[in-house]
Amino acid sequence: MKKSLFLILLSLVGTCAAGCTSKEEPDEPKKDPTEIVGISIDGDLNKKEYDYDDEWDFSGLIINAVQRNEKKVKLSSSQYTMSKSVVAPKNLAAGLSITVKYNKKKTLSDSRVFNDIFVRDEVYDEAQEKSDYYVDCNTTLTGTSLLNELHRHSFAKHTYFVKYGETNSYLRKQKEFDSPDLIPGVHNTEYFYTGKLSNYNSGTREHVWACNDSSNLWPHGVVDESDYIGGGSDLYHIRPSDSKVNTARGDAPFVDFDDFSHSYVEIGDGGPYKLKCYKRGYSSGTLEFADLVEVDDHFKGDVARIVAYLYMHYKTNSNTPSDKKSLTGGLRLTNVLGYSSDSKCIEILKKWNKLDKPSDVEKHRNHVVQQIQGNRNPFVDDYTLLDKMFN
Repeated sequence: MKKSLFLILLSLVGTCAAGCTSKEEPDEPKKDPTEIVGISIDGDLNKKEYDYDDEWDFSGLIINAVQRNEKKVKLSSSQYTMSKSVVAPKNLAAGLSITVKYNKKKTLSDSRVFNDIFVRDEVYDEAQEKSDYYVDCNTTLTGTSLLNELHRHSFAKHTYFVKYGETNSYLRKQKEFDSPDLIPGVHNTEYFYTGKLSNYNSGTREHVWACNDSSNLWPHGVVDESDYIGGGSDLYHIRPSDSKVNTARGDAPFVDFDDFSHSYVEIGDGGPYKLKCYKRGYSSGTLEFADLVEVDDHFKGDVARIVAYLYMHYKTNSNTPSDKKSLTGGLRLTNVLGYSSDSKCIEILKKWNKLDKPSDVEKHRNHVVQQIQGNRNPFVDDYTLLDKMFN
């Protein structure tokens, strides 16, 4: 009996060994070795030196599809899209960044940053520009006669009045126009008051002749600001500034603190210069809305020439074109400068004008803004005109 049972069990084991199999996982489908799993940007820019108005030259780049077997297949231009961080060399403030996406599979992309690109500054003949501009303006006059002549000529040339709603886009770098405050050779914007180098996107608009000090000639928050035109949207007036510094200045008039016994605090981070601010009763904390301010010597000439331009261009004058009379009014120097008499204000303007002569940024502004508005700031072209006009 035992032997018989053993033979039966042995038979069952043999049968199972011959016909019973364990459950197996199905084989994975074979992956296509030519499947595109990525893309790569190979090669380099065709050139590293660009003229101011050049188009980017990407002919040295090869856009490859990367297959699963790690082989690369060159893509045609119809198979991918390319986006650029800047549209033209004139707008370059840092490295050029490009991103390429494979059209058939949007999740596949590659990015490259190209540094050490040399962009030559825009070439223009400043002497010829000034010669052409002043051909019909008598700049040999003095005093009120010169003020009237400059006013007439400036309005005759001022063919486009920028709307306030457009000012931000003009102060930023444009495809058609350079940023007025772009430092030649540096390709970055200089913030007013502090000299901080940045791009304007993080800054704000500073009215050097504050709105509240202009006898409502450039109202703020009173009219539809986006459509407003006049001194408050004139690109020779508005300068890019750090928001904190702009708030601290508020509508405070400019002074030389050497003429006062006031103590002051210095405002401004990230730049080589500070704005000196005095506020009655201020002790510590966050300064907002100073009572008096003094700019660094680096910007005193700028302030003087901006104030002189606005006084010349927007002060009521018999030579104002009839259709532009609503843009002019009774500007007073004692509103923008913290002194009680016009004679003292003029003395300060002359002092600052000589102390800080026109910089490359100011000269560059005259070229750029003339392309937009048509007119120029004559006190930048010839800083001696300020003394002659206030003679």
